[in-house]
This record gives sequence, structure tokens and C-alpha cells, in this order.
Amino acid sequence: MAIYAVLQQKGGPGKSTLARAIAAEAARAGLDVLLADLNPQQQTSYLWSVARDEAGHSPRLDATVYHRTDKLLREADGRQLVVVDGGPHASAQSLEVARSAKIVVIPTGVTTDDLREALKLGQEFVAAGVPRQKLFYVLSRTPSSEREIESARANIEAFGFACAAGYIPLSTGYGAAMDSALAITETRFRGLNDKALHIIQQVFDHAATA
Repeated sequence: MAIYAVLQQKGGPGKSTLARAIAAEAARAGLDVLLADLNPQQQTSYLWSVARDEAGHSPRLDATVYHRTDKLLREADGRQLVVVDGGPHASAQSLEVARSAKIVVIPTGVTTDDLREALKLGQEFVAAGVPRQKLFYVLSRTPSSEREIESARANIEAFGFACAAGYIPLSTGYGAAMDSALAITETRFRGLNDKALHIIQQVFDHAATA
């Protein structure tokens, strides 16, 4: 069993978006995947998977809502890959998941507020004993300014963290895909799909070396 955890304490950086795309592409590659939703209030990823199943999209994804990490870890045993969409403001729960994960993906925007919270989370994980090499930052919902994007990446790397090359831009095309129960790698636009696939492949590559 391998756990890929997508964690972030701050709302809005695309945590569920990334978790769903990772799960979809892993399932497309033939892996036995469980998408674990640790936000029982909103159930964003779980409800998306239900809508995906009802729409008949392929690959189909198994998803379950969890209130407790210990139950998730018990039930995940035996699955090839568990992609965790972490809950908000759940520090103890996030740390437990991070310790068990093969990779911890931390999505962040490029604003000072976004980066401050994302870097704080990474530092807290490292201070609590999570190996730094497990952490992998992804710039998400970015503006069109390449200078802002590169500045944000340089800031992350200055703290000693790995950051994906490329980024996931804020796009109505991505939003339309997710509204239709598709992942951001499954839009109607090849360019958007390629951007997202480039990021997802780097997640898998980083996990292989973490």
C-alpha cells in the first residue's frame, strides 16, 4: 500500500482538485486506487466520485469519507494506492496522515498569504519528524504572471522544499471539467490537460524517489 496525501490547512489552493486528478490518472494506469476524503462536512471528493460514477466516466474511482485517520489506515491496507484528500484545519489528523504517506503534496497559490501558510505547514511537518524529502509543493490556481509564479517557486525552494516545475493555472476549463465530474487532466482542451498531466507525472516521479 502507498499513500499519497494532499494536505493544506488553508482553503482554496486546489487540494481536492489535485487529489482527484492523481487518483484518476493512477486508476487510468491500472492501479487499484482508493480516494479517501477526510472532510466529512463537505465531502467534496466523495460527492465528485459519486457524480463521476453516475455519469459513466472512465476510469471509475472508489471513494470513501472518513472521520478518523486510524480507520482510513486500517481500511487502506491491501489497496495499491490511497490518495488522501485531507481535511481543513486538522493539524493532528494531517500530521498522522503525513507520517504514513509516501509523499505529501502541498498545493499553494502564489500570494504572500498562501505561501506563508503553505511553508508554515511544511516546516511544522519537518519539525514533527516528517522527512523533508516527502514534501512536494505544487503551484495551483495561479495567475498568468510568469514572474509571480517563478518568484513563488524560488521562495519555496529557498526553504529547502521541492516544488513542481510548471503550474496549474486558474481556468474556467478546469472548473467546467470538475463540474462535469471529470479531473483536470480530462478537460476538452489539450493544452490544459497537458499542463495538469505534467504536474501529476512529477508527483508520481517524486514519490518514487522520496
